[in-house]
Amino acid sequence: MFVFPLAGPYMFPSIDPVFISIGSFSIRWYAIAYLLGFVATWMLTRYFNNWSEKPVKKEYLTDFLSWAIWGVILGGRMGYVLFYAPAYFARNPLEIFAIWQGGMSFHGGALGLVVAAVLFCKILNKRSGKKNDSAEKLLDHWYLGDLIAMSVPIALFFGRLANFINAELWGRAIAESWEVPWAVIFPNVDSQARHPSQIYEALVEGLLLFVIIVIATKYLRLLRYRGAVFGLFIASYSVARFALEFTRQPDAHIGLIFGVISVGQILSLGFFIAGVICLVRAITR
Repeated sequence: MFVFPLAGPYMFPSIDPVFISIGSFSIRWYAIAYLLGFVATWMLTRYFNNWSEKPVKKEYLTDFLSWAIWGVILGGRMGYVLFYAPAYFARNPLEIFAIWQGGMSFHGGALGLVVAAVLFCKILNKRSGKKNDSAEKLLDHWYLGDLIAMSVPIALFFGRLANFINAELWGRAIAESWEVPWAVIFPNVDSQARHPSQIYEALVEGLLLFVIIVIATKYLRLLRYRGAVFGLFIASYSVARFALEFTRQPDAHIGLIFGVISVGQILSLGFFIAGVICLVRAITR
């Protein structure tokens, strides 16, 4: 039997989820991850805008940043409330606003971001006094979605690292630690060796997906097809999320649906279909 050198399991280090605290004011690693994610996404959308044959004014992308922040936060929180714990929040409605306690949904955040992009572009174009035909629009929501889709995997990378630092959304237990030599023991959970699923998601949904999307966009010139990059990202993320969910511990209050599939995987199936439809629509148009 082959044993990986320096095999684990490794004890999860005791990391304070609070980065800095001054009196009653504290800044958590999770907040820093969100901040880095928003800043990185904003900078990358401005950069990738230069790849387009018809780039838009960078001021529009800067103006959209505040819309994106609210879209992600509100959508992510409401997604968690509706998808993962509707009964609990129905009994404790005030807990909906306690976002510092955790509980955000990527799928909800993505939907919130889409709504924010559509509303922002609609208001911007209406204020411009232009006609409704796409040729005269100042900013098309499909194009804005493409730029965000190229950039947002980096935000996912920071978010998943924050999940690991907070020792939350941990992986499933493994039978033998030598099977997964990088297994981690989370003392706040139990003494079992588990998959560091947060790291898997940071590397795959974050870094790997970023590289794939950027390379595909550059060499296939996907920005010519409005909505193609967005569709590719949604479909690719869904595949990665569906696969990695098999290493992630299901939510204790939900478990696995029919003992097989998680809520995240069900949502990913729906997103995959939507992504394929967007991609096909963009290319055929």
